[in-house]
Amino acid sequence: MKRHEAREQAFFLIFERTFQEASLEELVESAQLARDITICGFAQNVFHGVEKHGEEIDGMIEKHCIGWTKNRLSRVAVSVLRTAVYEMLYEEKIPVSVSINEAVEIAKTYGSTEDASFCQRCFRLRRQRIGERAMNLALGIDTSNYTTSLALYDAQAHEICQVKRLLPVKEGEKGLRQSDAVFHHVQQLPELMDKLWKPGCGKALSAVGVSARPRDAEGSYMPCFTVGLTYARLLSTALEVPFYTFSHQAGHIAAALYSSGSLSLLKQPF
Repeated sequence: MKRHEAREQAFFLIFERTFQEASLEELVESAQLARDITICGFAQNVFHGVEKHGEEIDGMIEKHCIGWTKNRLSRVAVSVLRTAVYEMLYEEKIPVSVSINEAVEIAKTYGSTEDASFCQRCFRLRRQRIGERAMNLALGIDTSNYTTSLALYDAQAHEICQVKRLLPVKEGEKGLRQSDAVFHHVQQLPELMDKLWKPGCGKALSAVGVSARPRDAEGSYMPCFTVGLTYARLLSTALEVPFYTFSHQAGHIAAALYSSGSLSLLKQPF
């Protein structure tokens, strides 16, 4: 089944839900009988997602319906918007532009010209403010000899969201072997990423940066940094974004300049 047809089916279920408080099973049965089709898994997953995240999705729609409230919109427009906004927020493998174009086509097919035009305006605002945000997020990774660290920097809002965790050292010991540090980073990175990463981050990510060595000096090396380097390369390749390496020492300097509001000094030699 083509994805456009699957989206139409998701729209059918969400549209029918605006008329009745019925379960998914009842809506699927009704839709299949009325339209002589078999509702696919994708459509059912989208329906479940819209039901689960309905408050957030409707809040997003209200935010971008300038001069309107959701209650003034047609059932077709509301259903199209719910379907598409769910995709934008929770289906990271689907480009925002595809979700928008498909939704507008569905609005044209099943709604009025006004519905399609209104959806286009909402999507334009959504795309500018939230959806792709000119790809303004940068991910930083640091796997030093004592801490696993991850951070997302929003260049538009000039905000940082970070998570980090000290590497565990057994009682009575003064430090870690490099092999133990590598092991703990491998364990901790996915757990910290789960806390940091939010739906939609993949679409807004513009670059991945990583501490690849202790200092900016020839021969500077520690095995623990290879863990972050590996993860950064994988993410860069999978998300098709640029990949940059820095030293751990340079990261400390940049953090101090950011905290003191002196990032302009990064453009000057040290």
